[in-house]
Amino acid sequence: IGQVLRIESVRVNHFGVNADVVHDLATHDMAIWQWWFAGNPERVHVERVGNKAAHMFATYGGVAAHVYCAHDHGPSKVRKMTVMGSHGSVQINEDCVTWYQRGKPAEARWFNAGPSALETEAHAFLSEMRSPGGYYIGDPVAIVETLESAVAAEAARAGKEGA
Repeated sequence: IGQVLRIESVRVNHFGVNADVVHDLATHDMAIWQWWFAGNPERVHVERVGNKAAHMFATYGGVAAHVYCAHDHGPSKVRKMTVMGSHGSVQINEDCVTWYQRGKPAEARWFNAGPSALETEAHAFLSEMRSPGGYYIGDPVAIVETLESAVAAEAARAGKEGA
């Protein structure tokens, strides 16, 4: 796909409605980005859409990353990430990876073996939280601290706008 220019993600869950949507869903994308870019973002910004949805924007070395996350009462979950590059893009969801290159037909690879990627990631995240130095691809403490900072900044902005 060439040089990575932008990343767009969508995560919608039909359960966990009592949990904070940013902490519940955005952590997964941030962990992936942290691993891809080998570090924490330079900037993170959170914008809430009511109390059940949010946009999180992050910047890694000039690459803009965005995730829309929501708690919904619908019948299905959505897990989709699109990485756009200078020569094409790749779209990843729970069971398929599709490559798009300029001038070529889309190429898809379907997979469904064993536990879902989300289930595997959740177990790895919890394992790492319990015993640092494990195999999780990101740094869970840094992810939580970064999200806490972004959520606090968003709350402060909302407080100033409401005053």
